[in-house]
Parts: sequence; C-alpha cells; structure tokens
Amino acid sequence: MSSRRDEGSGSVLLVVAMTVVVAVGASVLVVLGGVDARHRAQVSADLASIAAAAHAVEGSVMACSQARQVAAANGGLLRLCDVVDGVARVEVVVQSRITWLLDGFVGRSRAGPST
Repeated sequence: MSSRRDEGSGSVLLVVAMTVVVAVGASVLVVLGGVDARHRAQVSADLASIAAAAHAVEGSVMACSQARQVAAANGGLLRLCDVVDGVARVEVVVQSRITWLLDGFVGRSRAGPST
C-alpha cells in the first residue's frame, strides 16, 4: 500500500510541469514577436529610403513625404528623414504586435546614387 503522504503528488508535479511549459511558450512568443517587428522595421526603412532617394531631385520635402507614405504603408512611422546631395537617410519605427510587452523597433536605412 502507498503512503498517505504521496497522495496528490502527481497532480502537483503536473501543475509545475504545465507552468514551466506555458512560461517557456510565452517567452518564445515574445522573442519571436520582437524578431518579427525588427524585421518589419528594417524592411520599412529600406523601402522608405529608396522612395526618398528616388524623389530626391524634387526636393527634400517631397522626398520625405514619399518616404512617410511608404513607411506608413508598411506599418511604420517615419521618425527621421534627411536628404543631402541625393542621398536619403531615414529612421522608421514599427510597433510590435505584442505592444503591451515591447516598445517600438527602429529600422535605419540610407539610399542614393552609387558612387
């Protein structure tokens, strides 16, 4: 016969194991959400800098306006736009889909004529 002290120990071990599995799963989701947001920020910045460089001959205001539109179309917010001598430099912020856990991620890019 089993001892009375052992009754229910299996249930306690199961609860502990499930807690560990849920904690690890949540951590993985947070990390993957951050990786996704970082990649989206970089892609948005790359596309925005290309758009700004393509419109650099129209002036920095028009170039940055195009960059802002491209960044917004890709889920980003243009934080910095600078066009000097046809070279566009931009920073775009993208929020993580897990906004309550992570701050925005920044993508930086530069585009212009090849030298």
